[in-house]
Amino acid sequence: MYFYPELSRQQQASLPELLAPAVALEAQFPDSTHQLWQCDTADGKMILKVCHQQRVQDSMFWLGINHLFQLDFPNSLGRTQSISQFLQREGWFAVPEVVAEQAGHYVLVRYLEGVDLSANQIDNTTVTQLAHHWGKLHQHLSTKWGSIEKPIFSANDWP
Repeated sequence: MYFYPELSRQQQASLPELLAPAVALEAQFPDSTHQLWQCDTADGKMILKVCHQQRVQDSMFWLGINHLFQLDFPNSLGRTQSISQFLQREGWFAVPEVVAEQAGHYVLVRYLEGVDLSANQIDNTTVTQLAHHWGKLHQHLSTKWGSIEKPIFSANDWP
């Protein structure tokens, strides 16, 4: 029997059974806030993303994003499913299916076929694709605004 790295037995009790030891993936960015693991499970290939709390607390990027958008990261990891559904519905990129999540700690997703992107591969084309994705997300229309999963403010409250 194999165990998911950095998860307690209780956390992994309801997760798909591992068929082999999880393989740690190399961090692609020096300020990465998560450790990624490739997991071969009885339910297919998956990626486990485990949050390093201290890196988040030390990250000027996440401090700014949390303040600007009231994101509450890494606690928002517990809402990855609803955020993923929004991105799937409104965005331009494929989004992996969320299998399990726990606020402040981890996310387990189905493996998404494709080529992993590394920092040295980011070029003008990649930035343009990301801009199109963000542009599509910003075209989302709603009569309410606020958090992605529960917008509570009326459009009239914006001013």
